[in-house]
Amino acid sequence: MQFWLARSQEERLDYSALFALCFIYIVHYLVFCIPQPFFIEDAGISFAFAQNFVDGEGFVAYAGGERVEGFSNPLWTFLIAIFYALGISVWTSSKVLGALFGVMTLPLSFAIVRRANIPKNIAFLAPFALAMSPNFVIWNASGLENSLYCVLLALGMWRLLLESEEPNRHPISALVFCLAAMTRPEGIMYAVVAGFSKLIFAIVDRKYKSFFYWALVFVVPFGLYQAWRYWYFAWPFPNTYYAKLGTGKRFKPFSWTQRGWKYINAYLEAHNIIDWNGFKLHMGYALPLLLVG
Repeated sequence: MQFWLARSQEERLDYSALFALCFIYIVHYLVFCIPQPFFIEDAGISFAFAQNFVDGEGFVAYAGGERVEGFSNPLWTFLIAIFYALGISVWTSSKVLGALFGVMTLPLSFAIVRRANIPKNIAFLAPFALAMSPNFVIWNASGLENSLYCVLLALGMWRLLLESEEPNRHPISALVFCLAAMTRPEGIMYAVVAGFSKLIFAIVDRKYKSFFYWALVFVVPFGLYQAWRYWYFAWPFPNTYYAKLGTGKRFKPFSWTQRGWKYINAYLEAHNIIDWNGFKLHMGYALPLLLVG
């Protein structure tokens, strides 16, 4: 519809370019759906919980089992459960949704870059890089929540930019980041960054109410969801948290020998930045560069 309503030939060319990139993405995506139908094994967890819930067993890992939050992607699990209730196989719905959300992410990435005043020709590199990225396409086709997570983060960033330009806009970005936090646990980190950005915009524009309105739109639905989780599963965190915690039931961030830090150290040691005449500089030493970024 936007293509036909475009007011100039230049806008139509822009939409045509985005359509072409979306087509490239779909062709790339089908490579992992038709010749070699790919699913990551963890997708079976969400599939089992979604099917058991619709079949009347509740959110359980197997029929007759106890309620346990054995998944860390609740919004994705709920979404494929809805389609399963409509008679669509979880194997099919996850593939279709992966394609759809992936396509939606491409124009959003272009819009975000354009809002940063990047020249248009360069801005097209963002959706092009995504369409050609094996990592982006493979994980979207994996049956997991990656495509949903990416499109929510992109939509949230784009809406946040629009709301920063016009403070009187409705804080839809808060709701989008709330959904992202319900899709993956680390989504809450992006929501905190978005909220901090909203606070800065509110201070600069002296629109303090806009920040409190934004925070309210995020906190209310997210708080209600957490209350439901605790009522249904009777544990403050998903079961996957306790499984990966290692020993005990309490988070110890400064216990350097625990499993979490072992994961991080092993990753940093395995990925060397520089190997010069036997001298290796690991990624860990480059982390201060993040401050520069």
